[in-house]
Amino acid sequence: MMKMVVSLSRALLLSVILIQNLCAEEDSPKPFLVETDLPRASVFPVGAEISFKILLCFPDTYSYQGSSIYAYLFNLPGNFVDVTGKEINTDYYGKKWAAVRIKPMVWLPAAQRKLREHTGSFSTQGWPPGDYCLTLSGFFQGSNREDKLPDKYVSTSILFSLE
Repeated sequence: MMKMVVSLSRALLLSVILIQNLCAEEDSPKPFLVETDLPRASVFPVGAEISFKILLCFPDTYSYQGSSIYAYLFNLPGNFVDVTGKEINTDYYGKKWAAVRIKPMVWLPAAQRKLREHTGSFSTQGWPPGDYCLTLSGFFQGSNREDKLPDKYVSTSILFSLE
């Protein structure tokens, strides 16, 4: 039992070190990362306003332009569209990947685009109870247009239940 606790402690310490190294200042390019501070599988009452921090990691040569929230139909309760009246989008990948927009792109003012932490929120007013997996998609662009760096979209899941 003691060995298991020590192994678990080492694994947790190693994961903390790895995450810190992901965002550490280095000469090599840093990866892009978008996360939230919402605990996985949180439970909220129907109609709740869900607020969270958006935690970012990106190279200094880029800036965070903003984010949007959407959900694929297969990640929502079966009656979501009927209850909410949200419009289904099948434009990009057809019916298999049908999605609904939860929150349109929120563009940040230029002064906030280098910050590594932002806030986000959405309302579940009028949503049915059930399990949800939403996608928070962050958009990054090169800070200097002359560098011609490719745009980057990086996503993370927001998992929760409404009761």
